[in-house]
Amino acid sequence: MYAYFFNEVKYEFTKNQFGIIEYSQMSNGFYRTDKIVSSVIQRFKDKNNKMLVDVRWNFKLKSLPISIGLFIFLENAPTKNRRFIFQNWADLKPFHQTRLLQFL
Repeated sequence: MYAYFFNEVKYEFTKNQFGIIEYSQMSNGFYRTDKIVSSVIQRFKDKNNKMLVDVRWNFKLKSLPISIGLFIFLENAPTKNRRFIFQNWADLKPFHQTRLLQFL
């Protein structure tokens, strides 16, 4: 399991906007018997790797090593049983767009 944390940012995303995120792993732990990896989102970039917004954290979190991932901004939260959850790529099918698939 994975948990990603972020702060409010001074940027307004648009529906189905996608791009690159930079994130840092904070810790490994357990939720009941499942391993969980917790990370903080550090920066959002557009699909051309141009900075959109830097997420403000304290200096300790900002100094953690950076990894790269992808984001898509959905207007409505994709939830099952009031929880944010994607089990597999098929769960993203309702949100697929040609531009996103070409980017991937």
